Amino acid sequence: MKKLSKPLMFALLMVMASHYVLAQQVTITLNPGWTWMSYPRADTLEITTVLGVLPPMEGDYIKSQYNFATYYEGEWIGNTQHFCPGLGYMYYSNRTEPATLTFQMQQPVLQMVVSTSEPADVTATSVVAGGIVTIDEGNHVYARGVCWGMEQMPNVDGDHTSNGIDAGTFTTMLIGLTSSTTYYVRAYAVTDYGLAYGEEQSFTTLEHNGNDTVPEGAIDGLFSVSTTQQVYFSQGNLQYQHQDSVTEIWRFAENQYDYIGNANSNISQFYSGWIDLFGWGTSGYDHGANCYQPWSKSGNYDDYYAYGVWNKNLNDENGTADWGCNAISNGGNQENQWRTLSQSEWDYVLFGRNTTSGIRFAKATIREQIIDTVFLVDTILVDTVFNDVHGIVLLPDNWSESAYLLNDANVSGAPYETNVIMVNTWQYLEAVGVVFLPAAGDRNGFANILYSNSMGYYWSTTYDDSRFAYYLSFSDHFVYSNDSFYRFFGRSVRLVRNAE
Repeated sequence: MKKLSKPLMFALLMVMASHYVLAQQVTITLNPGWTWMSYPRADTLEITTVLGVLPPMEGDYIKSQYNFATYYEGEWIGNTQHFCPGLGYMYYSNRTEPATLTFQMQQPVLQMVVSTSEPADVTATSVVAGGIVTIDEGNHVYARGVCWGMEQMPNVDGDHTSNGIDAGTFTTMLIGLTSSTTYYVRAYAVTDYGLAYGEEQSFTTLEHNGNDTVPEGAIDGLFSVSTTQQVYFSQGNLQYQHQDSVTEIWRFAENQYDYIGNANSNISQFYSGWIDLFGWGTSGYDHGANCYQPWSKSGNYDDYYAYGVWNKNLNDENGTADWGCNAISNGGNQENQWRTLSQSEWDYVLFGRNTTSGIRFAKATIREQIIDTVFLVDTILVDTVFNDVHGIVLLPDNWSESAYLLNDANVSGAPYETNVIMVNTWQYLEAVGVVFLPAAGDRNGFANILYSNSMGYYWSTTYDDSRFAYYLSFSDHFVYSNDSFYRFFGRSVRLVRNAE
């Protein structure tokens, strides 16, 4: 049997119908380690009365939403001494084998309704699913989501999502599906009354459009950069490492929200670490011009002239001054497969293209939640740390608004925290083509790193004058696609690849 995900490691109180259930007792399985359990009685009872003939083990824990207790030297110590109606509890068992606990019900269970939404936005590999959870006032939802599979009546023992702990309507995106295949889906919820499933819905994924091959290192989403050309964005910002006098490596960041930050200040011809902020035109190639290596810190504008001429774009002369002329180690590892957007293309992506949803971009924060739990004799310490990366999300041409609700879409002045996206949710969005540009700051040419995680600057291939080149810029208050600045400043580079 497939192991349940962590949000569903609780006792399955009973399998309920979608509407009303009358029950006289509830049997709970207490597994080794943590188990979710609810207390479906209408009265308050002491722990020892509730557990009955089930003897605790030394070091067992009980934790409610508000209090805890631990079993120590034959008694329960802590501020949880009773089980109270309407609360859920977690029980930590030191047994090596499961044990069972039976509650005698005093009254019939009241109303709980779980319904499954009709699947929407079906593609060859994804679908938007969801449901509605309704419970009577004063009760709680401990988990909710959808179960899906190729067999009828899918349940939480198989593939399932976890989509919060609230009543009401929810949606989720299922990805990685097989094309031309029929799937079945049911919403589920775990409340004080137990586990319930909604009605079964089915859908059939579309046939693949024949473009089964997304370029290595690319995000699987198409973006129009003009009325005639679409591109794939790379999986992350460009990074560079100078190993020795003859060895250098170019790669894409592992995650779209990764950036190097202050380590960019360590540039020199002797520094062998990674950097991701580059002076304009520092592709490492010298085609009769001074496109110097990325460790150059010179403020001399001549050092950043493409092809030795100040009024040349990086993609002139067959693009050989562009960063994309390099072999990208995790992007196909061949020269001249990737390129940088021009100023007009950045402008078109953000402000000019037509998309299915009408949404082109939104400000966002990618958030990673780090939880460190320490168990002591008389307390449980939980420390939660949030690692936030600010930036802007770009939505592919075929983006469907129902896939994920974005606030203040296409609003240049929106703050980053308008949309806070958890890392696990972000993985779903990235899988359907969403691009994220982190606010990685810049380097002022003399090794000072400015505005890290505050402002984003992304070079274009387009010159402005003998000193300046154009770039995309954004902050908590604006998005500009027509800024230009000194070429010797170090800025982010995100490469693209033309769609055939």
